[in-house]
Amino acid sequence: AAHLCLVALNNGASAVCLAARRRIVRKPFDVDLELVGERRGEVLGRFWALSHRERLAFIKRVRGGGSMAAELHDELCAHTERGADGGSNGERIGMAGGGGRLQILEEVEVATATWRPGDGGSDAGASSGAMHVGFDDGSFGSFDLIWLATGGEMDLSLVPLFHQMLHQRPIPVVGGLPALQPDLSWDHGCPLHVMGAFAQLELGADALNLAGCRAGSVRIAKALRPLLRRGRAEGGDAGAVDEMGGAT
Repeated sequence: AAHLCLVALNNGASAVCLAARRRIVRKPFDVDLELVGERRGEVLGRFWALSHRERLAFIKRVRGGGSMAAELHDELCAHTERGADGGSNGERIGMAGGGGRLQILEEVEVATATWRPGDGGSDAGASSGAMHVGFDDGSFGSFDLIWLATGGEMDLSLVPLFHQMLHQRPIPVVGGLPALQPDLSWDHGCPLHVMGAFAQLELGADALNLAGCRAGSVRIAKALRPLLRRGRAEGGDAGAVDEMGGAT
């Protein structure tokens, strides 16, 4: 969300509003430092000793929701008249004086949103319309563009491919996350390997970061290597591809 605000500001937007459901949390990383430093191996060792449900609770604690790097937050605040508390108590956001082009609203949610078409003219001064948004703290405003940077619900069943896999080859699901095999395969004998956020129960809370992606790629490479060797021994790379169900 912060990067989108800067894109808009740096490309000439006259007024930008950043609305967040909670107070903005400033952290250097999107996981706790215990998963970044030299204690990462020790922390992951404790994580792997937990049950899947306990792992889910651990992940939620370590990630703690969305956050923003301190330097990025400072860059945003440089564009505000004051930032975090402006625009509440029924004020029209993005239109106040003082020179700040960015308004930051924290601990608010959208209460109403209505599209109001413009005058429909074709000349340069004609308005194509705007979205009128009211927040639950009483602030409101009109916007030409609305970008949703709220993330998505981490639920395996909402992804069409995984939804079909759950129907065809059911596996345990905890809090929307699949209980994968240690090599990140869907289940024994199924050559579908999962990485990223949906591999968190195996890789840990940083599964979708660079460190987690590296760890996941090592696991999958170890699983695929014997298949590739066997394929070559049986007649070349084509045999390996066929045996792996079309994977390359």
